[in-house]
Amino acid sequence: MALSAMAPYVYSQLGPGEIRLLVLAPRSGWGEVICRLEHRLLSSDPDYEALSYCWGVDDKDHQVICEGKIIKITASLFSALRHLSFKRKERRLWVDGICINQDDDHEKNHQVSMMGTI
Repeated sequence: MALSAMAPYVYSQLGPGEIRLLVLAPRSGWGEVICRLEHRLLSSDPDYEALSYCWGVDDKDHQVICEGKIIKITASLFSALRHLSFKRKERRLWVDGICINQDDDHEKNHQVSMMGTI
């Protein structure tokens, strides 16, 4: 299926004290970024690396494939994820631009208030 024909990813609601972790699939030969999102209780001390950034153009003209759906992202985040993906194993990341539902102001405010802990 062509990327343009894929539906947009729909975020599920976070529970109290939860964060989403991006599980980055091993690097594909096609240049795609493939992932899934997992909910984890922050209090359970999950194993992950954090990436919070703001650089480059803000246009969301790139995309990741998340659970067979599309999440629009910036070119700089796409490039970072391509470089951070391992060749043969998954990598768990917390990436604010994906792990926080950017279309939900209530969630954004709540998750941003947790960023010091994250």
